[in-house]
Amino acid sequence: YYMKAEMRWDYLKEIRMDNNTNTPHIQPMSLGMIGRKENGNLFSMFDALCMSRSVENESRQPEEEKLDPLLVALNSSRVLMTYFKLSMEQVVKKLNTASSVQVLNLPSTSKDRSEDILDFSPDLLVGEDRIALSFGPVKKEERVRVKMQEYHVEIAAKKKPAEIGSRSLSGIDYVLDWMRSTVKSEDPYVLYIFYELLKKSPHFKIQRVKNKFQERGKDPSDENPTNALINLILLYPPTEECYKQTQLSKIGPFESSRVGEELLSCEVQLTLKDFHTIKELQHIYYDVDRSSNENFILWEPIFLSQDTLEKKDPSVLKDLN
Repeated sequence: YYMKAEMRWDYLKEIRMDNNTNTPHIQPMSLGMIGRKENGNLFSMFDALCMSRSVENESRQPEEEKLDPLLVALNSSRVLMTYFKLSMEQVVKKLNTASSVQVLNLPSTSKDRSEDILDFSPDLLVGEDRIALSFGPVKKEERVRVKMQEYHVEIAAKKKPAEIGSRSLSGIDYVLDWMRSTVKSEDPYVLYIFYELLKKSPHFKIQRVKNKFQERGKDPSDENPTNALINLILLYPPTEECYKQTQLSKIGPFESSRVGEELLSCEVQLTLKDFHTIKELQHIYYDVDRSSNENFILWEPIFLSQDTLEKKDPSVLKDLN
């Protein structure tokens, strides 16, 4: 029993990739070039949304129109959010409904010896499922501007590239988590199975993996070594049927020649249920701790309704009860 339990934990370490194979880690959409002049023409939102496809000069926006790259990224994320959710839900459903690990036909999901073959545990569930999926809102403007400035400083210090090929880069190109999701499980082995399914999905390409589980106990300054952060690139829908279920269908018809084209970077966090609960409890005080306003708790009460001052428990406390 204990050997199998250790094996299940060991698989957390297998959620990994060589992050040096596809550097720099940037948005596929050329956000940093919006509003810049390239070869005498203004690089526009249209160029960014078309990514690497050739664009006729007459299709460019007029020079006097100044587009905010942050606004382009924000609205692109809003358009793609439905598709992102649909794609993640398909992977989760496949894992939750599989009769066994073996029917998923994944590589390296068991050790070499037949007696050590691992399968799903009927006792390690989140509610009635093996994994649970949730989504965060599109990243807020104020947080993006902070990250953009941090990346601008790194670019200026030559810690990050300022260009790649003919594409100029700025801070916004390095913001990869406009669309975010969380997958939690009671079983560490199941998180590994989910990662393997992500790699096989026709909707995603793995861009970067930061597995903090591997670093547990190594860095005392890291307060949250309790997850694996995976940056994904959302790909153009593989079928017309899938395309019609997304907001993309309101922009134009399905183009088979674009299948697999890189659209936008997004993020999924893999964590264990108890770690997630602890983090949610800590998050109750997150805004209070970050605020420089000594009266913040009066403006934004935690355990009272802002409208009536009646007692109100945060949702995570209700879930625990």
